[in-house]
Amino acid sequence: MSSDDDFKKKYLLAKNHFEKVQICIREQRYKIWVRADKPNLSGNEFVNPILNLPVTYPCTYLKRKSGGAGAKFVIEFKYSVTIYGAVTKLYFKGFFAEDWTLKLEIQSLRDNEEV
Repeated sequence: MSSDDDFKKKYLLAKNHFEKVQICIREQRYKIWVRADKPNLSGNEFVNPILNLPVTYPCTYLKRKSGGAGAKFVIEFKYSVTIYGAVTKLYFKGFFAEDWTLKLEIQSLRDNEEV
């Protein structure tokens, strides 16, 4: 079985969309958008803490306002990370790429205060 097949199997067997987010992060199948209007944080220290959250972590699903290919909804949630002893609250918003090609597009990953 190829690594793509193995990933697809895990992805399709996920209990919910939050677990799919975790699988995409674990397998490094995500893209954090580069934005000039609201710069996003990037780096493993910001996304890897999502892997430690329970798959039942509370999140919100909203209809996507932007067009283009991909899921018709976004998943958003807030969580905390500790970096160098400082706790930072983060805001996450993303969607699954076109035709459920098993890639996560992260639209927003920034300090909760900047939302």
